[in-house]
Amino acid sequence: MSPQDWEKVSELFQAARSRTVHERVALLDAACSDASLRQVVEQMLRDDEAGSSFLNEPFLEALVPEVTSGTNQVFRSGVLPGVKFGRYVLEAPIGRGGMGEVWRGHDVELDRPVALKFLAEHGAVTGAAERLTREARAASALNHPNIITVYEVIRHDENSIIVMELVEGTALRALCGSSQPPDRVVRLGSQVAQALSTAHAHGIVHRDIKPENILVRQDGYVKVLDFGLARRVGGTGTDPSPLFSGGTLRYMSPEQTRGESITPASDIFSFGLVLYELATGRHAFPSDSPFGTVCAILTKDPAAPSAVNPHIPAGLNALILGMLTKEAEGRPSSLEVAQVLEQLEKRSRVSPAWVSPAWAWVGATCLIVAAIAIGLLSWSGNSPQFANLRIEPLTSQDGWEGGPAVSPDGKSVAFTWRPSLEAVPQIYVKHDHDTAPVRVTDPHADGVAGPPVWSPDGKWISFKRVFESSAAIFAIPSAGGQQKKLAHLRVRNLAPAIDWSPDGMQLAFSDFISTSGRLGIYLLNLRTGEKRQLTSPVSVAFADWDPKFSPDGRTIAFKRVRGFWDDTIYSIPVLGGDARRILSQGGGIWGHAWSPDGKSLILSCQRGTSIFGLWRFPLDGRSRPERIIQGASDAITPGISRKTGRLVWTDQTEDVNIYRVAAIGGLAPQKLIATTARDRAAVYSPDGRIAFVSDRSGTREIWLARADGTDQHRVTNFNGPDLDNLAWSPDGRRLAFYATTPGHADIFTATCEPASSNCSEPRVTISGMKAEVPNWSHDNKFLYFASDRTGRWEIWRQPAAGGQPTQITHNGGYMPKESVDAKWLYFHNADKLWRIRVPIDQSGASTEELIIGSGFHVQLKGWTLTHNEIVFRDEGDNATPGSLRAFNISTGKTRLILPSLRRFADSRDYNLTVSPDTKWILFSQLDRSGSNVMVADSH
Repeated sequence: MSPQDWEKVSELFQAARSRTVHERVALLDAACSDASLRQVVEQMLRDDEAGSSFLNEPFLEALVPEVTSGTNQVFRSGVLPGVKFGRYVLEAPIGRGGMGEVWRGHDVELDRPVALKFLAEHGAVTGAAERLTREARAASALNHPNIITVYEVIRHDENSIIVMELVEGTALRALCGSSQPPDRVVRLGSQVAQALSTAHAHGIVHRDIKPENILVRQDGYVKVLDFGLARRVGGTGTDPSPLFSGGTLRYMSPEQTRGESITPASDIFSFGLVLYELATGRHAFPSDSPFGTVCAILTKDPAAPSAVNPHIPAGLNALILGMLTKEAEGRPSSLEVAQVLEQLEKRSRVSPAWVSPAWAWVGATCLIVAAIAIGLLSWSGNSPQFANLRIEPLTSQDGWEGGPAVSPDGKSVAFTWRPSLEAVPQIYVKHDHDTAPVRVTDPHADGVAGPPVWSPDGKWISFKRVFESSAAIFAIPSAGGQQKKLAHLRVRNLAPAIDWSPDGMQLAFSDFISTSGRLGIYLLNLRTGEKRQLTSPVSVAFADWDPKFSPDGRTIAFKRVRGFWDDTIYSIPVLGGDARRILSQGGGIWGHAWSPDGKSLILSCQRGTSIFGLWRFPLDGRSRPERIIQGASDAITPGISRKTGRLVWTDQTEDVNIYRVAAIGGLAPQKLIATTARDRAAVYSPDGRIAFVSDRSGTREIWLARADGTDQHRVTNFNGPDLDNLAWSPDGRRLAFYATTPGHADIFTATCEPASSNCSEPRVTISGMKAEVPNWSHDNKFLYFASDRTGRWEIWRQPAAGGQPTQITHNGGYMPKESVDAKWLYFHNADKLWRIRVPIDQSGASTEELIIGSGFHVQLKGWTLTHNEIVFRDEGDNATPGSLRAFNISTGKTRLILPSLRRFADSRDYNLTVSPDTKWILFSQLDRSGSNVMVADSH
């Protein structure tokens, strides 16, 4: 259904809800020429009155003493305690709803308690008798302990009655008002998933999964009820009904709300809504009306469950988000959901402390367990190749493994490993028959060894070595031995991968193009030694790297890099020609590989999240991408065996936390804001609140906390863009930041009033010129920022209310900050800090003064201002560790605050902020990190 259809439905619903049954019928007869629209209106009326189930007062709960024949409650004619229907004697009413009543009864022949369901005599529901019969048939066909047992359907006079087992317990609705402990959510959800898996295996789709239709016994046992809307799917796996598919509006899948064909995936979406509500205490698409919920289901993405309840484990968070994917084919099957929940349940029994945010990291062992659990999320949308993967870590060693490559026969994996971040990586090979990997490179050789690649015959492993002033490509026997130099490189960067052609005659790699200073793809002929340039990056890009030969050796797929996590995939014929973009996916791409049949690419990318996952992208331009791996840690650098299809990748975890240290120095820092994810970029507001960036919810979002780090809550829902450099306005009412998407970097502002714990929806304030690192003028009227629109980063200024930007610096500049007394504008340029007078001379003639120069290496984003000091992170050098220092602007003297700060690879982690009273400094620190090579084989 279109939005216009839903608007008409809403109007008809409001008009009909206050009328009698007969008046409603007349109204709908006159207004609804479209039968499917009428069905939607009738469904909304049913939901409004009591819902399409019998669970509203409530259904099948333990008997409520006051609900007896002695009350003033009105029941159907002839349905009273003591009345006998066949061999069943009624004892007491249990509940009633818009469609009828449920009574407790007694089977006098078998001497057992039963529940009897009666239809309502009147109502807006048509075909109720048919539905009752359908429910009985569907439920009776499913013999499963978590599905209510139907004994029979009887007719008595004009009554149609379902007789079923009596279950004394509570509808799940009673638990949805507040967030439940994660282990309870998993335990209950696992039973529902098993029930749905059985139903789906029999070709039955429930179509009305909601909390009211799930009963929890007093012993914690779950029963799925009310198969009155269930249908058998046909051989194509779709619901043949062309009209509105029924269900309850607040728990419908997108395809149900559109009146499209229904598959088991529709139950998965509804089930995901139930799990979300259990885990967070609120609906995934909260609204005051069913209409509003439907619109949100169709058009919006839910906030991550962990953003609402930070105690939700990453595995459960990822599963629920996967179940709520808009596209039906992107959701896991009920069997896969059951498998994931079973693994999570086992983990909770092994380690009850998993309900704490710290559950996900207990050294390398937890990395392995998490990776196995994440592997179970590998549901298949349209490729049987990745439908059933058996996933396990390659080794169990601590440290950092990376760059895996599978041997041609699929029996060995080459990779890099280092036991600590300070160690030099070496290349190892792990064979299937070996218990431990074998080192093949010489640890005493000069240079750092980069990602390996196998020769097509499996006899050689090629890799890069980076030296102090040069780099080269080497080859070494796969069993170990003397390395041989194959080519000299001008680029000193381990990141760009190399690849060996299928015929073994060529190597592909990235190197500098002398005429442009950019990186292009080159081919090396291993027979002649000829080096041939294959690509030339366009003006908007600065590098082509990660070349990968197609299985037939005719084409190379490579990554074209335009900026920080602004990547696209191109291809070019090996014989030469024009490069063309072959995938629409942009953003961050951290490795790619061809599928063995050459029809797809396996990408590590940020698709709907800031965490990297593995996806299969078909190259036919018609099929949808298929999610292979998505979890709480980054899945990067995929590799695949061309002969066996064995898949490998690196599972990488970083734990970045926010620390507080006394500005006077000499005291140990204290951890203030911490999860097992990346918490960074903290900044104090003038009233002492803390804004920071975290990807704990699966995407990088802005969070607020009190000055002591408590009451942490999410205030944005960007779902994808890279956010950084938060800056409070001097009046403490607005928060500026920048967000990057492929090809863009825009500055946003949000209103965050001091008396409020929330912020308004962020709006774009500066756009169209790749604007980064915003900061406010002292009077709140201007935003300073950096932009490279002239080909070099310079400082600019624009009115915060909108207007034309003005260039401030002309010799380079980044990270502008106006002094507390509003007399100077400080900025970073070439590892040094400079300043310029305020007000700015718009002619560009103002003199730039060097403030912190030789002797220190000021990190690009690692500095901030107080009224008389510049607090900064000194990067140090190879002989001197990084440190936290303060430079007195008046005296020019520098004092040490904190020695031996760990270096980061990511500049966003260097952000500093000083509290309004100048007593405290906040900084980010990488506490734990690690990576493991994962191996996946098809069952």
